[in-house]
Amino acid sequence: MFKSFLIMSLFISFSCWGRTANTTAISQGIVFPTSTSTINFSNGFTNENPVGALYQEKARVSLMADFGDDSNNSGSGFEAGYANKSIGFAVGHYTRENSDGRTAGAFAFSIAQIAFGFRFEEDFSTLGAVINPDGKFRIGVVTEIDSREDKNSDDDDLDDIDIQAYGIGVAYIGGSFRLALDASQRDIDNNSYDDDNEVIMVSPGFGVGSDKLEISITHDTFINLPDNYEVDDNTWFGIAFHGSDFHLAVYNDYVNEWSASLSFFF
Repeated sequence: MFKSFLIMSLFISFSCWGRTANTTAISQGIVFPTSTSTINFSNGFTNENPVGALYQEKARVSLMADFGDDSNNSGSGFEAGYANKSIGFAVGHYTRENSDGRTAGAFAFSIAQIAFGFRFEEDFSTLGAVINPDGKFRIGVVTEIDSREDKNSDDDDLDDIDIQAYGIGVAYIGGSFRLALDASQRDIDNNSYDDDNEVIMVSPGFGVGSDKLEISITHDTFINLPDNYEVDDNTWFGIAFHGSDFHLAVYNDYVNEWSASLSFFF
């Protein structure tokens, strides 16, 4: 009853999406990359589309953290960036328990009706694009290459793990709602998995919001799983609160059991 009332209130109180259309995570972030956690949070086989750096619209600083039942599986980090109507960039650092952490950056720009993005990390790169980035109908694509060395392997054939992931998404943004459907595929070029098993992740997502509050829900499902690839379908949700100069998003079962991102805009 309360959930139904809340969703109806969001529809009634809607005034304008503005920059909130890309502040809260939905689906895999391929067609709707988030401007508040572009670098550190991601849900699919690829990192989020680095075009998300373009949606910041102004200077931004974000603090984020995640945790689960296992205290050794928690993490925290920050991001900072800036964007105007045609160009944007962001950097971020994230550390998990018992790890040295990782640092990455992203750069994005738009030409005509296409936005392009590039994410860079050590031995890791992501290229992305969004067609009609400010329109009601959008198409997003991402490709990713990982050339990190497997230091735990004595097998010469496994020294260089070349994981290539690809993603595509379509979306529609309406008056007080947005719909997204992202799909990504991961190819793992080593002896751990059968080459014929190219796992596909499909994530339909729905978000409804006002100028103060937004709720998003996404269902992740996996296709063509090999026998030794253990992963379950998952439904996750987020709730976000908007202010004139801040954005707070809390997620359940997104990057961990619980995760949150608090952003300030200047």
